[in-house]
Amino acid sequence: MDSQLLEAEQSVLGAMLLDPRRVVAETVGALSEADFGMPGHGAVFAAIRALFVEGTPIDAITVGNRLGEDGAALLARCVTATPTAANFRQYVDIVRRGARIRRAKEKLAPLIERLNEGDVEASQAAAVGVCEELSYTERDTTLSAADGILQFCEVRSTPKTYIKTGIERLDKYTALDRGDFVVVGGRPSSGKTAFTLQLARHMAQSVRVVYFSLETSVGKLMDRLVANVMGIPLTRIKRGNMEDRHWDIVARGMSAFGALHLYLVEAAGWTVPQIKAKAVQLSADVIFVDYLGLVRSEGRSLYERVTAVSGDLHTMAQQGKFLVVALSQLSRAGQGEPDMTSLRESGAIEQDADVILLLHKKEDEEEHVPGEPERRRLILAKNKEGITGAMDCKFYGETQRFCAAYA
Repeated sequence: MDSQLLEAEQSVLGAMLLDPRRVVAETVGALSEADFGMPGHGAVFAAIRALFVEGTPIDAITVGNRLGEDGAALLARCVTATPTAANFRQYVDIVRRGARIRRAKEKLAPLIERLNEGDVEASQAAAVGVCEELSYTERDTTLSAADGILQFCEVRSTPKTYIKTGIERLDKYTALDRGDFVVVGGRPSSGKTAFTLQLARHMAQSVRVVYFSLETSVGKLMDRLVANVMGIPLTRIKRGNMEDRHWDIVARGMSAFGALHLYLVEAAGWTVPQIKAKAVQLSADVIFVDYLGLVRSEGRSLYERVTAVSGDLHTMAQQGKFLVVALSQLSRAGQGEPDMTSLRESGAIEQDADVILLLHKKEDEEEHVPGEPERRRLILAKNKEGITGAMDCKFYGETQRFCAAYA
């Protein structure tokens, strides 16, 4: 242990003994015995905390009585090493930071071991643990009424900026932000992937977006993106018979396309920890998962596995401060408009999601005319921040584009 950290630990404990009325309550709320790396220091902290909880006076005598003969010398060193109790908050910060670094180093050992074993999946999970220790920030959630009203005026004096989908009417009624878990459901061939790719490329103009595909290659996703962004027919792209005018469009749009903060990741067979590890590596703000039912997890049935994945993605969104958008299959049963009960894999999805969007392809539509848009119904089935409802959309399959149908 370096000398600065040793002195900080001693000074925290010394300050608790010298000025318990002012120091102990705040310090007990900020640290635990596990944060102390020097042998014996954690036991001193635990003894002081126990006396505090009991309401027993705290001084060198009462604490020493808890620790026994071996603790007397340690207490004396702590008091002697404390310059002043007035700076205890700075000492606490040093101890807390040192504890995070120490725990990160401890988690490096299994990471290196997994790397030496060639276990990539376990290595990614271990790497997430190291990153979490180093990126952790302390948040004080206690707020007085006086401070609260000042904070309210400061925060609300300017409009809050949320993450936009690019569909104006949808953005009007939702407030998507980091920490939210959004589910986009649809029956097969309803356009879930095309819809979420369009959302991803719009969001990627202003924030960092990672699109994890568990069933489609990144090459095929890129074909769809180029069709969407540049308006080139997907059939031309897939068949490799683009004309000169199409290549001119690509040349003109290449710079803007390359400026998108968008990453496509083939993630077949991946787990939530692997997804999180990659998202952390790429400094993601928004994560798309296509689709939820294919994320690997433990469980005896599909229901149990999807329930676990849904909960893990929700937790990842909140703890990692990502906006997580997961695609989900809807039940094939019934021909009418779906609702939240149509989320076939697990009822937990309905509980975990902050927002649920359902894409519905109208079955009663006349035979589709090539070149003409298909009708889609976008249902806002759950919305914690506002109203629910539905809107009609047009889907242009050749260019993989969705747009609101206001007429």
